[in-house]
Amino acid sequence: MTALQVSTNPANIVYYGTSNGRVFKITNANVGIPAPVEITGSNFPKRAYISSIAIDEDNADNVIVTFSNYGVISIFYSTNGGQNWTSIAGNLEEFSSGAGNGPAVNWIEILKVNGRDLYFAGTSTGIYSTVYLDGEYTVWQQEGATTIGNVVVDMLDARHSDGLIAAATHGAGVFTSNITGLPGTPGKPALEYPADDAKGILDKQVIKWKTVNGASFYKVQIATDPEFSNIFFQKDGNTFDSLDIDELVQGKIKYYWRVCAKGPGGPGDWSDIWSFTTAIQAPILIYPEHQSDSIPLDIPLQWENVDGAMSYHLVIAENFLFSKIVNETAGIIGNSFTTGKLDYGKRYYWKLSSIDENGEGVFSKSWNFRTIENVGVGDYYSSDWLGQNYPNPFNSITKVSFEIKKRTDVKLEVFNYLGIKIKTIVNSRLDGGKYTYNIDSDGMINGKYYYRLKAGNKTETKSMIVNK
Repeated sequence: MTALQVSTNPANIVYYGTSNGRVFKITNANVGIPAPVEITGSNFPKRAYISSIAIDEDNADNVIVTFSNYGVISIFYSTNGGQNWTSIAGNLEEFSSGAGNGPAVNWIEILKVNGRDLYFAGTSTGIYSTVYLDGEYTVWQQEGATTIGNVVVDMLDARHSDGLIAAATHGAGVFTSNITGLPGTPGKPALEYPADDAKGILDKQVIKWKTVNGASFYKVQIATDPEFSNIFFQKDGNTFDSLDIDELVQGKIKYYWRVCAKGPGGPGDWSDIWSFTTAIQAPILIYPEHQSDSIPLDIPLQWENVDGAMSYHLVIAENFLFSKIVNETAGIIGNSFTTGKLDYGKRYYWKLSSIDENGEGVFSKSWNFRTIENVGVGDYYSSDWLGQNYPNPFNSITKVSFEIKKRTDVKLEVFNYLGIKIKTIVNSRLDGGKYTYNIDSDGMINGKYYYRLKAGNKTETKSMIVNK
């Protein structure tokens, strides 16, 4: 047995710990020969040394256990007599896992001050205190920095009647102090960036606020409503005065954000609420379809118009990293762009962003396509297997001819300039041979259209003009 405490309310409950990290509880320890019940936490460090136990004098279900090992979580708290345990080591640990340069905790003591519990931890680097237990985000502040300093504290004792706390150190003697007040809460943070009501915010954004004296942690909330009933993002325990936010939804979504500072006296008031609106959304790509093959060299790229977009920014590259760019054009008006001649038999990657009065949004996810080979077309096709429609332009009916060499599945379809399919001319399995089909202009207005032939795993697209 390495640590033992007896309760006062109710009386005669005994908690004790061992050198291999186990904790036991005896209820009604003053009657007969009661059997101990093990209440070791499943989240306790394995086979660590239990150095101290403290019990709330008003409620024996509130109990704290400490460990004096290095490299482990040092302090655990239970509010239900040891059924569940929560780490309250907070900022005493370098890392939340307990790893790093956190001190060993040799003793824990609870002192009643003005009707509230003030918690003291005697450690290998001095005394620390807190009045607000907040799990892994508990803030401990150093006591006696100019007197005790970082001397090892082996034991603490408290007297509730007058607020006396005594600390026995290793080699520096005994120190005492009469505690008459509690630590206050930090002030309200002042938000800095992005500015209130900022617009055009991208999916990755740094938010920043001014440092608050006495704050060890900050809690950040971002919501889609000013009442913060719909929390989009929340982070507690932030130790810096800034935070990187990822995956903000684009498309002119309005977000609200606020920050509160946390110290040993607990959390302070929330900051003022600021807002920002994300940038215009990226276009949805339409044509050529993702990972499509046998695309003409002068393919007209197409995408859906984005509401509010003034222009678009297009990038085409020869690799998915977009480090080898072959075409970059900003200020495109409308929802299509003809690339000009590309190389035969190459795979190209393309992406697009929208631009409005607040600036440029994020790029779409990239799509890729492979251009037609400048060689024989293989087992199924002749070198001119899809002919140009005739007449072109046409006002009523035009003819489209193609040739396949073997029996295969064939689909001939017509698309408008938005890339929306408007007609299916053929959708069947055909024997090898030459075919000619009529395309009528019913339901089509004047303008540019595309017809696409897919046979087996080959696809080719050409354009035609309706002029009624």
